[in-house]
Amino acid sequence: MAPVGDDVVPALVHREQIRELIGRYCERLDEYDIAGVAATFTPDAVADYGPGRGGVLEGREAIAARIATGQAVFARTHHQVGQISIELIGDAASATSTVLAWHERHDGTRDLLGLRYVDRLESTVEGWRIHRRRVEVTIVDGFEGVDWHHVARRPPSSDQSPGVSQA
Repeated sequence: MAPVGDDVVPALVHREQIRELIGRYCERLDEYDIAGVAATFTPDAVADYGPGRGGVLEGREAIAARIATGQAVFARTHHQVGQISIELIGDAASATSTVLAWHERHDGTRDLLGLRYVDRLESTVEGWRIHRRRVEVTIVDGFEGVDWHHVARRPPSSDQSPGVSQA
């Protein structure tokens, strides 16, 4: 439900703070600033980057360690945030963010991912922080042999596409 009256401005501020947090996560990741990435999570956060990228991790330190190891194989990365959907729920929020992630390995090979971050966030004394994250993919170009969580997609059917032939 959209905020009304006096709730509009605080809701807009919270949404912008969450967008900034997600952007900061991507910037710190691209800079290989592991402490900066870790600071975007709550101490008791849970993250699931997919079965082929460490699976479920519990705690900020475990998440930081997995990211440090996983990102060390790249000479450069670029994580570009697209649309972000945010639902505020008191001192918590849920957010779904689309990210295009480009990776260049030290040997010059490149990989491209279309990602979706599915987050549960908490408002803390430090500001908004990621409390739960699940990474899903829509595009995988590279990363041979890595198992991912894929974004669920409904199969096309005639009742969902009126007037469109199923060629």
